[in-house]
Amino acid sequence: MKSLKDLIRDNPVHQRRLEFSTYALADDRIIVEGWLKDDRFVPRHHLDGNVSPPGKVHRICVRLLLGGWPLSILDAEAQMPVVPHDQCPSAQDTLKKIIGLTITHGYGDKVIERIGGIKGCAHMVQRTIDPENPGGLGAFNCQTGERLIAKLESFSLSKASFS
Repeated sequence: MKSLKDLIRDNPVHQRRLEFSTYALADDRIIVEGWLKDDRFVPRHHLDGNVSPPGKVHRICVRLLLGGWPLSILDAEAQMPVVPHDQCPSAQDTLKKIIGLTITHGYGDKVIERIGGIKGCAHMVQRTIDPENPGGLGAFNCQTGERLIAKLESFSLSKASFS
């Protein structure tokens, strides 16, 4: 039997890319930037008979300013330079509702509670709670070993909401 890879003969009809970058700032703060990039390589036929041409479908960016210990969201912004629907950009400002959240147990649930569903944009929520974002290894890569060890020693698990 052939592998699934062997069955692929043509170019993709769609491609989704997730890109995350972490930027070190002064005072142990970082900016995490997450992009969603969707491209359609063939026309899309809608149920109403309309046809969307090939091209960019999404270009959505979420930027979070993180700092403190435990790591917290100090500021947040979104950009939506390319979206498929006119109402999409109205969700950008909802991202401000996550400012102040700490990146501890339950973080993803709190993000969904504040900006999920009809309150925001599913793609923006996902950029905010993906495992690579916010911070993840990027936050620790921006720390020197001594500063990170000192923070870890001063932070007891009892201070976090791990349950």
